[in-house]
Amino acid sequence: MSDAAPATCPNCRRLEARIEVLEASLLKLEARLEEMEAHNVQLEARNAELEREVARLRKDSSNSHKPPSSDIVKPPAATRRRGKKRHIGGQPGHPRHERTPFPPEEIDRTQEYNFFNGLSGW
Repeated sequence: MSDAAPATCPNCRRLEARIEVLEASLLKLEARLEEMEAHNVQLEARNAELEREVARLRKDSSNSHKPPSSDIVKPPAATRRRGKKRHIGGQPGHPRHERTPFPPEEIDRTQEYNFFNGLSGW
């Protein structure tokens, strides 16, 4: 069958109509594919640009030739303290460690202190 010959059987006409629908659909899909490929090229260019920007921002004096004065100074991250398990000083249940007193023969003078001297209200 050639393109110029008219379809004579009903099945042939139905198949030719189906072919026309499929060819129209194919043209639409090919146009959409071209759009998507162009958009993909734009996205790849943008991605490369952003990757260069990230690489530039990650550089500091420790991993490039930049001077330390060009580094962005950030305060150190605050460490979160969890509930204290132990208090400062002697721990409960632990024996005391006190200084042993001097023997009387080593003492040459004593000093009296008045802790409340000069405090108002005492």
